[in-house]
Amino acid sequence: MDTCDALLIIPPFDFTMLNSVTGRRTGRSGYYLYYPPLGLCSMAGALRARGFRAQVADGQFERDWPGALLERVRAQKPALVGVLATTPVLPVVHELALALRELRENAGLDFRIVAGGAHVSCDPGIVPDLGADYGVVGDGELAVCALADMLVRGHGGPEDAPGLVWMREGELIRNSPSPPAAVREYPPPDRTTLDRNKYFNPFMPAPTTTVISARGCPFQCLFCCRSQSMGSYRPRPVEAFLDEAAQIRAEGYGFVSVIDETFTFDKKRAAALAEGLLRLGPGFAWSCQTRADTVDEDILRLLKRAGCINISFGVEAGDNAVRGAMDKGVDDDAFTRAFSLCRKIGISTNAFLMIGSPGEDRAGVRRSVEFAKKLRPDYVVFNVATMFPGTAYYDRLIADGAADRSIWTRYMLGQAPLPVLNETLGKPELVALLNGAYRSFYLRPAFMARKLARLRSPGQAWHLARQAATVIGDYVMKGS
Repeated sequence: MDTCDALLIIPPFDFTMLNSVTGRRTGRSGYYLYYPPLGLCSMAGALRARGFRAQVADGQFERDWPGALLERVRAQKPALVGVLATTPVLPVVHELALALRELRENAGLDFRIVAGGAHVSCDPGIVPDLGADYGVVGDGELAVCALADMLVRGHGGPEDAPGLVWMREGELIRNSPSPPAAVREYPPPDRTTLDRNKYFNPFMPAPTTTVISARGCPFQCLFCCRSQSMGSYRPRPVEAFLDEAAQIRAEGYGFVSVIDETFTFDKKRAAALAEGLLRLGPGFAWSCQTRADTVDEDILRLLKRAGCINISFGVEAGDNAVRGAMDKGVDDDAFTRAFSLCRKIGISTNAFLMIGSPGEDRAGVRRSVEFAKKLRPDYVVFNVATMFPGTAYYDRLIADGAADRSIWTRYMLGQAPLPVLNETLGKPELVALLNGAYRSFYLRPAFMARKLARLRSPGQAWHLARQAATVIGDYVMKGS
């Protein structure tokens, strides 16, 4: 195995969050839609553009965790080991960091552990508790390149790395973040060290990946941390996005998920992106996510012609008042219109809703489920509304004394579950409502008939059966 300067790791996501909220699923999830870790690939691209040898290791596929990964570190001898740290997998990241420190000491290796991702960006004080040597807030491309300069070439110091979190004489130091305009200059992500055939969407006939055309979010929903973890809305140059899309196609990927927070926020720009994708020619399918109040028939028809086959909408609740209280300023009519237009044009849809938002009672949850049925999405995802750092809800709870900042360290150490946002209903009832929501939506004869009528191959039938088994196993057969 070749040595490298930087090894960037995504830990396995084994539904730690779901375990902690619902008290079930102690093993790996039956969830089997896998995308490459775009953020780590982007940092690998930046490092390679600066002449460093960088590789990405995807822990989702490691059956011997963390043993196989530790052996890889021992063999490749990187100077920098980066680990993606999102809130749900903090216990896994902590376990890995401790194991890496033990390996470093016992094997005489010389590398530094760097944690980055949404949680570190919103809660940088957790970096020492995680066991990392450094943390990165915000975009990581410039920071990892500066660290590689320091660790591999002996140039500069930690104070030169934008967004770096580090300790100096017992004091936690936070460097200024990367400038917002830097996103326009980042090299394209490097996906070449990954096996593309491992990444798939069960209803797509080819390997899948992700791409982003704009970082950050222009909205300020109270439940979401994106505006803090990713910063303000920062679009990439249209041509840079199209060049990357062409490269993705050349590498053999046949389906792409565009993961902008709101793809159609700027309709003129979205149209330019779609027109560029049209020029790539037929056979390039993609999806996106956006807000219902930023689409109309013209833009949806253009997206469809450009190969868009699926759009996800964050519905959040089936009640205008509940949505208004979370500063999600999209009303029922906008959702009804958007889902109806997508059906008319032939774009499939996903709806995301939360169970137990602040102020939501049992009747409100029932309204959410019924509203989801009325919208008729192809798929719906319900989640228990959970507190995350970097959200306005979290800041309010801290200010009111209803939560304290040690919750994340206690969760990481297995001393506390992830906190829910609706303590009035309580966790057992929220789990029962979640189970009921899934049963009520998916176990309807009309829904099943529609799904069966759309099957086009034995492979699709097999994947649909697996999805059905996962839903039934999680939300029907298990008690609340």
